[in-house]
Amino acid sequence: VKANVVQLVRQLRPHDVLSLVLFSDRAEVFLPPMRVADISRLESQISMVQCGGATEIFRGLEAGYSLLTRYGDSRANRHLVLLTDGHTYGDEAPALNLAERAAQENIATSALGIGSEWNDVFLDRLTSFSGCLLYTSPSPRDRTRSRMPSSA
Repeated sequence: VKANVVQLVRQLRPHDVLSLVLFSDRAEVFLPPMRVADISRLESQISMVQCGGATEIFRGLEAGYSLLTRYGDSRANRHLVLLTDGHTYGDEAPALNLAERAAQENIATSALGIGSEWNDVFLDRLTSFSGCLLYTSPSPRDRTRSRMPSSA
């Protein structure tokens, strides 16, 4: 997962703004919104992330959405990227509702499916509101695109 995040960060431009929210059964803003000026510093911070706990996707989406609506410029491209195995516990409906509301506010939601048994049905539904790409990613080297945006 960390290698995938680093790959995504390396594709950003210095004037782009990045924030990182970690989630399990709660959500934590690990990196507050900041410009992507010092990639090596960001990579170092990402390497310190520790995994653990259960997965409640809604908590992570809610924290990311809150950051994008509070700090994001509504004229800018606002994009919430979810890295997960897609397995969540009892919060599918609120997560889908939030992804739909985000799309209505021009906030795109993408998902990067991690592992070999990620929940493609749920993640495909979650990302369908904004027509964003859905990727599978057993490892960073094996990333493959599984759905094109509806606007392509």
